[in-house]
Amino acid sequence: MWPASSVWSPFSAPAGRGGGGGGGGGGETSARKVLLTSASLLFYSAWRWPFTSLLLFSSVLDYRCGLGIAHATTRTRRRLFLALSLAGNLGLLCFFKYTNFFLQAIEDGLGVTGLQIELGPLSIILPLGISFYTFQTLSYTIDVYRGHLEPRRSLLDFTLFVSFFPQLVAGPIVRASDFLPQLDRETAWDPARAKSGLLLMVWGMMKKLLVADALAPIVNQVYGNPEMFSGGSLLLATYCFAFQIYCDFSGYSDIAIGAARVLGFEIPLNFMRPYFATNITTFWRRWHISLSSWLRDYLYIPLGGSRGSRRRTYFNLMATMVLGGLWHGASYNFVIWGTIHGVALAVHKGFLSLIGRGKAREATRAVPWLIQATLTFHLVCVTWIFFRAETFAKALAILGRMTAGDPGLSAPLLFPLVLIPSLLAADALQTRTSTIAWLLARPRLSRMVLYGSTLLLLGVITSSKATDFIYFVF
Repeated sequence: MWPASSVWSPFSAPAGRGGGGGGGGGGETSARKVLLTSASLLFYSAWRWPFTSLLLFSSVLDYRCGLGIAHATTRTRRRLFLALSLAGNLGLLCFFKYTNFFLQAIEDGLGVTGLQIELGPLSIILPLGISFYTFQTLSYTIDVYRGHLEPRRSLLDFTLFVSFFPQLVAGPIVRASDFLPQLDRETAWDPARAKSGLLLMVWGMMKKLLVADALAPIVNQVYGNPEMFSGGSLLLATYCFAFQIYCDFSGYSDIAIGAARVLGFEIPLNFMRPYFATNITTFWRRWHISLSSWLRDYLYIPLGGSRGSRRRTYFNLMATMVLGGLWHGASYNFVIWGTIHGVALAVHKGFLSLIGRGKAREATRAVPWLIQATLTFHLVCVTWIFFRAETFAKALAILGRMTAGDPGLSAPLLFPLVLIPSLLAADALQTRTSTIAWLLARPRLSRMVLYGSTLLLLGVITSSKATDFIYFVF
């Protein structure tokens, strides 16, 4: 079994990252790099080829800014190149993702004063994966500016880093310091590595097709018309969405990591049994790890982290999570989602500061693990209501009906009562050994039968009801 990437805490001091992470580049252009870059650009252009120009623009911009920062002789010029990278990347992201949101906010603000003016919406297509590759390229220029990374001198290498197709459209968010050094080594074909990667891809497809896509119709039906369902049905649909989004997104991450592994690359772990977390801080160390660590390193810590007063620390947490919510989408619901998580993180940090970490550990030991995990899970589920509901009004309506005391369940919603515990059991087993390691330890005949039947089942499901990955829209 290939080793998993290290897990980073979202809001604690970062582990040291080597100064040579980006490498100096150079060397002869390999056919492998050309092939992978061409395949990645072709993959992206299959969606809408004109938007490939944005991907290339970000690549060239940050490649040149990285070199400019490294060659600058004054601090002012270094800052100028960093500002150019920030303005170019965030400007594109804000235009495509947030223009209509800001126009709507202006309309709402004017409406409060009695002025009714229509400013939008404009017909703007959100480029696929722009949130992910924007964060990747920004982390590169920031690391070069901080002196944590040598600039890459090969534009081909840097373009491959930005456009690498397995994780391009929905993550994980890969750091240049993790990816670029892998381009400097010779990579021979390794059957064991390829087998591990392929099995991880199949495991990700199973989570997506057998769980996420099976739960999607239930969630869509209930959340599309919440007024038609009882509080019990809405609660169970919320549970369904919690596992739908987990299996959908972690399934894609598994497929991306597995595909990269087959090609000879290791990219970071993105999930680690998040619904077994016993507090909200631990949840964010296990959920979307590449994003939470990015927010920590490039937003929370630059804002001051926990180095200042308690009030400043809580502000930094809130700002980080609200902006993290906005990263997910241009909607008031995502702002609320991020705000609730920010408040929960601040409360947990305040609790630790108030009684001390030693006493906090003693207090939590007195509470059974299952109770802590259950409470944390339900807090996360409350936030998922705002994440999934179509409007803020619908989110409030769902919360209202869930607390109205009508526990009735609709018959179609009983199916998840079997599916969800099965998934939790499979996740729990991985605390001892990974699914891939367990499979590789089975007799060859058993594995062949299992592989064949699984691929056949996945093929049948794919041809009938496969849906888009949720994070494609982010």
